[in-house]
Amino acid sequence: MSTSGENKYHHYLWKSFKWTILNTCFGLFPLLLVGIVNILTNGKEGHHQIDHLIYEGGIILFVCSAIMGAVAVDYLLSGEKVGGIELFAIYIFPLLLTGFMALEFLLVCLQKLNKFALAYNSKKTIILVIVSLSYCILAKSSLYLKEDSERK
Repeated sequence: MSTSGENKYHHYLWKSFKWTILNTCFGLFPLLLVGIVNILTNGKEGHHQIDHLIYEGGIILFVCSAIMGAVAVDYLLSGEKVGGIELFAIYIFPLLLTGFMALEFLLVCLQKLNKFALAYNSKKTIILVIVSLSYCILAKSSLYLKEDSERK
């Protein structure tokens, strides 16, 4: 691949990274806002709401699910034709991951799993966040690349 091609792909990766982070921040806004309140009050306010959003609300998993869904919808609306492994990677994989997240949340709600299974520092949550964000960055980069190629 030429240097300009590599720079173009890096550009799409960077653009996708920014898209993913900004959408994640918007999704986590309630948590960020309560966190700011907690910091401004030196921990006197907001702690209960933070615990509720993370442990009972499953906000981290639901935001990951929402941004993966946004990428899949972008692909669907773009009209790009996908098949084979790409069909699995773009549409089926995020559905399977979302199903796993929903199952974990359901098991916590039914008290079959400890609520700390949804903690931001649990191994499963960390893995799910990394996989979800990686999916978003790579799939969105691929879409940007395809859309740019079609324009030429």
